[in-house]
Amino acid sequence: MRKLFDRLVLGVVGLLMSAVAVAAPLTQAQVKNYIASFVEAQALAEQNPSPQKSIDRHRPLVSGIELLAKDSQLYQDLSNITQKYHFHNAEQWADVGDRVMNAYFIAKQGTTLEFIERNYKEAEERINSNPDYTEQHKKGVLAGMEKGYLRNVKKIQDAQPDLPAVTGLLDEIAPLYED
Repeated sequence: MRKLFDRLVLGVVGLLMSAVAVAAPLTQAQVKNYIASFVEAQALAEQNPSPQKSIDRHRPLVSGIELLAKDSQLYQDLSNITQKYHFHNAEQWADVGDRVMNAYFIAKQGTTLEFIERNYKEAEERINSNPDYTEQHKKGVLAGMEKGYLRNVKKIQDAQPDLPAVTGLLDEIAPLYED
């Protein structure tokens, strides 16, 4: 009986830990707060340019914050801005910002999992049927394509919970990302 109880407790703890690891969907309030903070945060970033070589293009704000020393003046100034717009800290602001950007571009492009899969399968068929490609070349090209395909699938899946909060504000978000 004790072993059963221990397993049950471990199972519940595991479920709780996995639930914590999954981010809650963005709310419209978070998106509006991010939009409101953007100009001020952008001005601060332009005054204090940082090296771009370590920035993850899939999570530019989060990776940018990770590069800042927590005791630096830039980090402190950014934290002050983000807290003014109801974020707990710069890290939360950056996470929301990256998620807004990802969901915005997914919504704007109308990209779906079905569309990505169909394009991947068509490209795979073209590669496999090309008589000019050696088997080795096909294998290399397909491996690279698969990585891109899986990255795009994950990006779309990650954006799904955030789309409802973002799609209602597309017109307000557009000036942040388009010239």
